[in-house]
Amino acid sequence: MGYDGCIAYTFIAGQNRYWKDVLEKVKHALYLGLEQVRPGIPVRVLDEVPRSELRKQGLPDYPHLTGHPVGGFYKPVIADFIDYRLEANMIFAYEPATYVPGKGGIRIEPHVLVTSSDYEILTEFHKKTLEH
Repeated sequence: MGYDGCIAYTFIAGQNRYWKDVLEKVKHALYLGLEQVRPGIPVRVLDEVPRSELRKQGLPDYPHLTGHPVGGFYKPVIADFIDYRLEANMIFAYEPATYVPGKGGIRIEPHVLVTSSDYEILTEFHKKTLEH
């Protein structure tokens, strides 16, 4: 019927402090981006904020969009080359990530609804695991 969606979350098996630290850095970058979500904000800001934070933390950049529409819609695409602004009721998958060459990567991808004033995480798992 033309609807699509995807979610992701990285799980750390065992007591690997390195990957737990990287996971927390990616979550922090995601939170900083989510803090910007509200109607009227340029979508490129949602790309620039987490990428900048991950670079500041010494982590590699990711080779994909920071987000994409959900449900068969064409907006919003979250990337630095996009010129439009968020609007209330837009829904997107938000996916800041990092991939360490030769080691692995961390990706978190909740679905986000733009509300009239900020945002709501729609995916139940992410609501529980991303509580700040």
